[in-house]
Amino acid sequence: MIRTTVAGLILCFCLIAGVAPAAQTETVNGIPHISNGSTPAHEMQRLELRELWRTGGDDDDDVFYGSIGNITSDAASSIFILDTQQSTVQEFSPSGEWMGSLSREGDGPGEVRSPECVYLDQDGRLCFPVAPVGSIVRVNRDNTPAESIAFSTGEGTDGGLTIPLAGSSAGDGLAIAAMRLFFGDDGKSRQHYFLSVCDATGLEQSVLLEKDMIIDYTDFRMDEASMDFAWSRWIYGQDGKIYIAPERNEYRIEVRDARGKLERVITRDYDSYERDDYLRKRATTIIEGVAAYHGPPLQGLTIEDVEADIRDLWVDRDGYLWVRTSRGLAEKPDGAYAVLDVFAPDGTFDRQVAVLCDADPYRDAMTMVNDGRVAVTMGSLDAWLTQQAVDRDEDDRAGEEPKTLEIIIYGRE
Repeated sequence: MIRTTVAGLILCFCLIAGVAPAAQTETVNGIPHISNGSTPAHEMQRLELRELWRTGGDDDDDVFYGSIGNITSDAASSIFILDTQQSTVQEFSPSGEWMGSLSREGDGPGEVRSPECVYLDQDGRLCFPVAPVGSIVRVNRDNTPAESIAFSTGEGTDGGLTIPLAGSSAGDGLAIAAMRLFFGDDGKSRQHYFLSVCDATGLEQSVLLEKDMIIDYTDFRMDEASMDFAWSRWIYGQDGKIYIAPERNEYRIEVRDARGKLERVITRDYDSYERDDYLRKRATTIIEGVAAYHGPPLQGLTIEDVEADIRDLWVDRDGYLWVRTSRGLAEKPDGAYAVLDVFAPDGTFDRQVAVLCDADPYRDAMTMVNDGRVAVTMGSLDAWLTQQAVDRDEDDRAGEEPKTLEIIIYGRE
């Protein structure tokens, strides 16, 4: 059942004290670096979201969700919701009418197992980056299988196992974020994380970011800093650029063209947000969830004293970059989900936007879909921890029961 209310978006404004200094631009090795202060150029914008429709939850007779991977839309504003647990995508019309399921769990043509991401290619096909051979499984909109794309470096096999975790169209090719696993005879494995741009056949053209991590399964321990990678800190924008925040504890964003060439770097003055007891416990619980993928009992873990500076990136149709920060999640007006930083297309810190909606930034996921609507997944963290079979007895500040997974779509007037 889809419950529909009046659509809308109310904008109002409040003053921020002080006047923002002008951004400074310095050219380093031919690349412009735009350095911004901590204060934006314009007043804060308060964005009150109004519900369009919702799916899932206790009252939905059509769809039940296990765990949400990501939410995207097409040029016609249809919405696609990936259920990683059930290995399927639910399609909805722009008005919220359920159109049916796409793909399914399996190993046959057009089938996938626990995909982490779905995106649409230039022809509107659904694309699933999946293991174990680094394939992009493609499904036509009539739910028939299309030819898969195999990721390749063009240098032959090196014995590693490639596990794609995220992908996107990028110009006339694609971008892929993945890990390649190498297993040794000493009980250790090397995980090579990378973000690459490929041509339309899946052949790697350039590596934008890479990192190695060693795991010793004979003494299995996890370290948050070592395992960090820009999995959620990159996006191919509607302006045809790739945006990456490469470092966990640095407010620095690289802007590259669709082939991966660096065009400019954006920074701003920012103090990392120190974790309290709740945030330390939350980080510990999430790492325990990641450790569940590996199998051996976790012998210990190390977490950072601060939250990651940048959490997510979005780019709207006008080329403005929206940045969700850890401080914007923690320090916000009453009734706001988060305060987002917004940068103009030239890289200057334009404004901040307080997004107002009834959701918990630490348990419920928010994303902006391509047409400007906002999707909030209620109970996102609870669902993922349930899937990972992680004990959550102490992970909630208010002692609340886990939420039923539900997606709410908000829109603009």
